[in-house]
Amino acid sequence: MDGQVPLAWAGRPPAPLRPVLAAELTTPAHVDALFGYCSVLEAHFEAAGWRHLVRRFGIPMLVAIDRDGPRWFWDDDPEAGLLYWARVAGYDPVSDRFGTYCEGSGEFTPVGPAVEGHAEPRAAPDVSR
Repeated sequence: MDGQVPLAWAGRPPAPLRPVLAAELTTPAHVDALFGYCSVLEAHFEAAGWRHLVRRFGIPMLVAIDRDGPRWFWDDDPEAGLLYWARVAGYDPVSDRFGTYCEGSGEFTPVGPAVEGHAEPRAAPDVSR
């Protein structure tokens, strides 16, 4: 992945948003800080940012980072919260695919071909609320 492609955006409007690059998401502390900004609506991830995080840290580690930090994901089911936010951004960690998410149905529709060698499909928790 190109290290200059923004994976997330941070800031508080009306000021311009600042791009967050891969070099800024290399440690759990970096991720914890950005999750904290997301929890107060001062940052958001792009689909490519979620893919970067899931491939670098894995879902269990990302859930642990959030549980020990800002608690941005849902308290009752943090993994479902992570999957929800990633899918809303356009990335499904379960299938490792980009696509679109329908809030009404809770359905994620992949776009484009699957990527070989990544993420075995598994049953996804129910993220509809």
